[in-house]
Amino acid sequence: MAGIFYRQASPFDDNYRQELISSILTSEHFGPSVLGAEFVDTTGLSLVFRREYVVAVASNFPLLSSILELAMFDTSNAFYVNPLVLDKRSSVGEHIDCRFIASSGVRVLPTVVSVYYAEIDETMSGGDLVFVTDDGEVAVRPRANEVVHFIGTARHYVSQIESNHRRVSVVIEQYNLDDISLLAFPECHLVQAHPSQVVPSRH
Repeated sequence: MAGIFYRQASPFDDNYRQELISSILTSEHFGPSVLGAEFVDTTGLSLVFRREYVVAVASNFPLLSSILELAMFDTSNAFYVNPLVLDKRSSVGEHIDCRFIASSGVRVLPTVVSVYYAEIDETMSGGDLVFVTDDGEVAVRPRANEVVHFIGTARHYVSQIESNHRRVSVVIEQYNLDDISLLAFPECHLVQAHPSQVVPSRH
């Protein structure tokens, strides 16, 4: 992967996007984010799983199946998937995506983070994905029905949404773990407010 990020077009039509958005918003698991303190007034749901459970995840969340197939890298063996909804009340501060595995006391960083943008209004003010580098900030304007992949060690935040628009995305943290770390990574479960195996940490 050259640079910090790259864009990938998706083949999905508007019907798929609307069904995906509806499935996220109406899911029994949808609610306040269980992410770090940087995520203020955001909503969504969180799934953590190893690669061998992709079929099980797709069975329980069928509309995520196509996104996973599109975005997942062959070398990734563990994932944290987070449908995420922001609006004018929300803010996402600067952070690096990572997971703290409580059972082993290990903090792991993703190799790559992939974000599918399901709902982005072209007239939305703010809501950019902003990378913080030694040379300054690099702002990426999201586009609906597109995936943005970026390196897992990149510091980033989302600029404040200044208009009355909703921003819906599916974030896929992709990990390439060694055997020991992979054994400590949860097999497959929904992350709750106080999970027993994996803590959603963003520091």
